[in-house]
Amino acid sequence: METNRIEELEDELHDTQILLEASKRAYDHLYEMYKTLQKDLKYHEHYLTVGKLREKLPTFPENGGVYIQRVEDKYFEKHGWKGKMMPSPDFEGHFDEYIPVWCTLDYKDGNIYLTPHY
Repeated sequence: METNRIEELEDELHDTQILLEASKRAYDHLYEMYKTLQKDLKYHEHYLTVGKLREKLPTFPENGGVYIQRVEDKYFEKHGWKGKMMPSPDFEGHFDEYIPVWCTLDYKDGNIYLTPHY
């Protein structure tokens, strides 16, 4: 009878060790995600802000267009750019990817041009 109890305890100990290892892997994964998020937040801190945009807006006409420069795939593939994924307002279960704007450009034609390049 005591042998059965020892075997039960050994099984419980084994199961506990497996759970601890899985928990450690999950923690490590979450910690890596956290570090990436912190890096991404730092990456975005020097980009265009609402305040900076407001400063520029009074110089543009009400009917001026807003354009964003196309970003080549190489910036994501070779240079590690990351976008911010947001749920699509049009398609349930679909996400749209957005990138931060670096600055506004003024070509003096009444339109605002936004560039993601730095």
